[in-house]
Amino acid sequence: MTKRFIGFCFLLAFGMPLLLLSAPLRASEPQVIIDAGRKSVSLIGGHLSLRITPWSAGAIRVEAVPGPQFPQKRSFAVIASPDSAGWTVSRSGGAVTLSGPRLSASLDERTGLVQFLDKSGHVLLAQRAWNFKPAANPSRDGLDIQALFARNAGEHLYGGGVIGADLRHPQADIALENDYLQMHIPILYSSNGYGFFWDNSSRGKLRTTPDSVSWESSAGDEADYYVMVGPGADSVIGEYRLLTGQAPLFPRWAYGFWFSRNAFRSQAEILSAAAHFRKDQLPIDLLIQDYYYWAPNHPSYPDQNWGSHHFDPVRYPDPAAMIKQLHDEDHLHFMAVVWPKFDPATAHARELDQAGGLYPSFNNSGLRFYDPFNPHARQIYGRQVMESLYSLGVDAFWMDAAEPEMPFDKYAAFDTAAGPASRVMDAFPLMHTTSVYTAQRSITSDKRVVLLPRSAWAGEQRNGACSWTSDIRQDWKTLAWQIEGLQNYCVCGLPYVTTDVGGYNPTPQSDRELFVRWFEWGAFCPIFRVHGIARPYPWDYGKLGEDIFRKFDTLRYRLLPYTYTEASRVTMDAGTLMRPLVMDFRNDPRALTQWDEFMYGPSLLICPVYQSSREDAGLPGQFSDHDGSPHSVTASYIRQSGTNTVHEELNDGLVFKDEGAGKQDGPVRAVSVEGTYTPAGDGPLAFEISEPHPAIHPVTMVIDGHAVPSTPYDGDWHFPQFPFVAKSGVPVKFSFETTMSRPAFRVVRNLPLPLHRDVYLPGSGAWYDFWTGDRLAGGETRAVPAPLDMIPIYVRAGAIIPLGAPVQYAAESPNGPIELRVYPGADGSFSLYQDAGDTYAYEKGEYAEIPISWNEARKELTFGARKGGFPAMPAGCTFNIVWVGPNHGVGETTTEKPDSTVTYTGQPMSVRMH
Repeated sequence: MTKRFIGFCFLLAFGMPLLLLSAPLRASEPQVIIDAGRKSVSLIGGHLSLRITPWSAGAIRVEAVPGPQFPQKRSFAVIASPDSAGWTVSRSGGAVTLSGPRLSASLDERTGLVQFLDKSGHVLLAQRAWNFKPAANPSRDGLDIQALFARNAGEHLYGGGVIGADLRHPQADIALENDYLQMHIPILYSSNGYGFFWDNSSRGKLRTTPDSVSWESSAGDEADYYVMVGPGADSVIGEYRLLTGQAPLFPRWAYGFWFSRNAFRSQAEILSAAAHFRKDQLPIDLLIQDYYYWAPNHPSYPDQNWGSHHFDPVRYPDPAAMIKQLHDEDHLHFMAVVWPKFDPATAHARELDQAGGLYPSFNNSGLRFYDPFNPHARQIYGRQVMESLYSLGVDAFWMDAAEPEMPFDKYAAFDTAAGPASRVMDAFPLMHTTSVYTAQRSITSDKRVVLLPRSAWAGEQRNGACSWTSDIRQDWKTLAWQIEGLQNYCVCGLPYVTTDVGGYNPTPQSDRELFVRWFEWGAFCPIFRVHGIARPYPWDYGKLGEDIFRKFDTLRYRLLPYTYTEASRVTMDAGTLMRPLVMDFRNDPRALTQWDEFMYGPSLLICPVYQSSREDAGLPGQFSDHDGSPHSVTASYIRQSGTNTVHEELNDGLVFKDEGAGKQDGPVRAVSVEGTYTPAGDGPLAFEISEPHPAIHPVTMVIDGHAVPSTPYDGDWHFPQFPFVAKSGVPVKFSFETTMSRPAFRVVRNLPLPLHRDVYLPGSGAWYDFWTGDRLAGGETRAVPAPLDMIPIYVRAGAIIPLGAPVQYAAESPNGPIELRVYPGADGSFSLYQDAGDTYAYEKGEYAEIPISWNEARKELTFGARKGGFPAMPAGCTFNIVWVGPNHGVGETTTEKPDSTVTYTGQPMSVRMH
């Protein structure tokens, strides 16, 4: 199919394809049927049947099949019924047009192609072709389906799930499937102001070129998609959530800090961590138990008791008492991990198996996943989780391996209660989270559901789910990918997503600087959560590191009144917390490509730092071992009894793993490494030795026959550097010895400090530097200093930002005074949301809002009459008002001298700026 192809192609069940280039359908005259009640249009006959149905004021559905009849299809994502109020149908000149409140769709009766226009008549999206052919296994999977669309000149696309730079490239070929490290959802948002949802949960492809977008699914009986129009990005997301379900409000504590590690191994370890966080005054609301809390936690029996949901009584003698202590004494909540796979010997597996709710074993272990497409199995699974864990006091559930975690082809061959897995497999996480959400909602309305699945599908937001991006690497490239990927996920309409702050799998880049920068950005993710292998505790990174963590953790908690209010807008007004700039600055061409900045709510511009102060200077080809063999070094593992020497091959980075022969001689006491490094350029460099563990190990280094003392990076002895001056092409012989068991080794070049990053202030309005209070003009790019303890943050002129008192947990001072920072320069408003903090009483109207507005011309701040109420609502609220300016009302600390203090009791009042 060429770029000039305009028309449609189809394939009969066992025939050859017929391509019609800009030609009418000649096989038989199609019949146009207009349903006056639903205001839908069907084109039946020829070799294509097509149906267009208005779904709401701003959304329309298109279905197509290569034959005369439409199948009975069940959508897992879409739960709304069509509403054609305000739509009209007209027919003229060989075209049928459906016109609605926000968009219109025009169907060409001859070609079966559709184009979509905004209210001004501008073409938003035009279809170029249909393509239907038998699936690889047509008796099982039906059709392979494709729809091709023209792409408008200069159009930028966002979304697709957790996608990095793909959509910014001239061409992209994206697999629409959910696996261990990717969440791809067939939803796009266009800079032209529309959204697109391809409603097919089989594996597929999204392909883009500068002038086209195509969607393909490997299984199904019809093409099925929705086009959604604004006027703005929030309205498009509102249409998506009308289709697929609203996102419930999380409890207030869930917008604080979550901590996890791989993995807590005992009750004592969990309680010790809780005590340490409180002692060090690091605000926190949730501790998370990862896997193997069940017995036996032994490498010889890794799959035993999987899915039992039972704590090992030896390591966790009284989990209910542990959770009660976390609640009552430490003011912490507790999350436990659950999986959709089972050891067949467990009672839970046997019950599911008897109900026909288990898939066959997917590997030699014998473990079996349950079938969440089976309503009875979903009910059983949810009940098991409630009986085993919720009954102990567990507050939230980590739903790991929700893809499910097995090879695509293996799962595709299974049969589900909804048909072949190949047809429905991407919807597994949606149905899996439905099980626990439904189970918890069925037994209580007093505790809001909080789920952490490892994958997602359209509609999953309605299950109280926050997805996370799986076991990502601890390196700078991954951090950059996460910064862009989470924005793409949120613009799909799924508002809650998080990442392993710091990364999960260690690499030679696993050092304090990377963790700090990740943490600083993580404080502005929709959900703020640390998780990883080794060194996840803030106190593992020295005093400097811990002080920076405390600074941004404190800021996260001070912003809770702002965050919780914006979270209420997510639930009640189609809001989004993490906002790519296209959502608020669609008319600013520069903002459309600024992927490394985003809005946190409508007022805060966040500019993460994702560049290290060091750059790698050693490639594998620059090293050789002591025998001269390239791409390697010589490593000697010194054991309790004997030494074994191996040639370690260099790949993207060298981490010594003690995988050589000689393990029978006992554990490693030290590692000795020698080799030759040949620099490619001149200048100062350093060998850097580190280990992703908190213990400090001595390192001795010899360079060209001379012992070289270490220079700790920024005062942190965990990451020593050994400097030398390189001359291009002149080999440098080195050797080092350390008691680290798994040292990481690299050559680095230190960059001048402090680092700077370019910051673009979008739009034409003014902005304030959050840290200094300086006012700056929009529409300009600046090189901004970014020392280790700061990332650039800006606030829009006219913003009203409520900050709570410094607290150690979300519920510590819910009715305490609020520092209300007002940023003059433009009119602004904010409606402060308040409720009980948990329970679903807000769904019945038990909440309050305090409308606040700033009038720039009059320099007047007005509090409107309180709207609504709830039983625990305080009678009054103290506001410490700060007119932000240079060095006044800045940073995370409390402003010592507010400009005015008022007590609000629910009645209108005003305060003038002096």
